[in-house]
Amino acid sequence: MKGYKALDKDMRAVYGNGMQFELGKEYMVTGKIILYKNGFHFCKRIEYLNCCYDIKESRIFEVEAYGDIIIDHQIYVSGNIYLKRELPKEEIKNYFEQNQQLIYSEQDDVRLAVAEQGYGLDVLVRDKSLLVRAAVAKQGYGLDILIRDEDWQVRATVAKQGYGLDVLVHDEDWYVRLAVAEQGYGLNELVHDQNFYVSEAAKEMAVRSKADDTGQ
Repeated sequence: MKGYKALDKDMRAVYGNGMQFELGKEYMVTGKIILYKNGFHFCKRIEYLNCCYDIKESRIFEVEAYGDIIIDHQIYVSGNIYLKRELPKEEIKNYFEQNQQLIYSEQDDVRLAVAEQGYGLDVLVRDKSLLVRAAVAKQGYGLDILIRDEDWQVRATVAKQGYGLDVLVHDEDWYVRLAVAEQGYGLNELVHDQNFYVSEAAKEMAVRSKADDTGQ
């Protein structure tokens, strides 16, 4: 069966024992195949990798799986696997560009993968998942909308983009104000913030800013 597997930058398994893989080599496990415990995990489609891995940060490989294969939703596990080739980043981008209907997937992780590739942002900016909306904010899109998002994690992501700091400096959630302080904005006010972490971050940024100004 053809599929796709995500590995870290060194071609090691992200989970489990951190097994080292090589291209053009077939691997086989011993013992009974058990989902999430014993076997080689992969997905039939690229977008489903985001259910367990971070596509944006992973190296993606086309694989051939052999022998007994077990499936749990979109996750497959086999006893034998062969790493055929690595997918270039450009190919992955083209895949999402050509399959933008994925923005309407019922799976949050799939829509997240699409947002992280920078596609369908005009739709995903109003997605039901806060993680998807935060991913849109990281792309620098729709910040004028997301600055008013109901979830603090999304608003904090907006602050980390350096947008709307004059508004977010007064946000009700301390984590958002912390993100503003870390941008070096509103320090004179935030050093007196009622939240310890915000005030300390503001003080640290103020000291760092002064040192930069004096060339120390």
